Amino acid sequence: MKIKQDNRNRTRRIRFIFAICALFSITIGCSLKNGKTDSWQPIEKKDMPVVHVVRYPKETLPIIAKWYTGDSRKWELLAVANPNINPDHLCAGNEVFIPDSLVKTRDPMPREFVVKFYQKPKRKKRTRKIRNTSPVRPEKKEDEFEIFGPK
Repeated sequence: MKIKQDNRNRTRRIRFIFAICALFSITIGCSLKNGKTDSWQPIEKKDMPVVHVVRYPKETLPIIAKWYTGDSRKWELLAVANPNINPDHLCAGNEVFIPDSLVKTRDPMPREFVVKFYQKPKRKKRTRKIRNTSPVRPEKKEDEFEIFGPK
């Protein structure tokens, strides 16, 4: 007898929860249909944080910091803002969060920017000065003479 009563109570609870959910759904549907607008506004693009996804080989936090913040020394701030990544070893697919207060550009980082860091700098062509290596001594003036030995 007690088991039947427990089952009835459980069934009543389930029906009550279902009725509340249905009422809530109908209320929301009617408010949207009547043309009411929500009070929230979408976030402006400038207030959105930038999330950089590592795509290229040899990407490092200093390179990412240089592109998005303009200063490669801010990599330490990115490391603090991203405790879930290893700053010494970034893998493809890692997501790096750049705080909005540091962002200078929102454009995605191009591959050429990464490649530029690993190119050897072009050496300036050095001009060699030609030394006079001939064994011939320059001619002496008449009034000059050599003194050999002690004076």
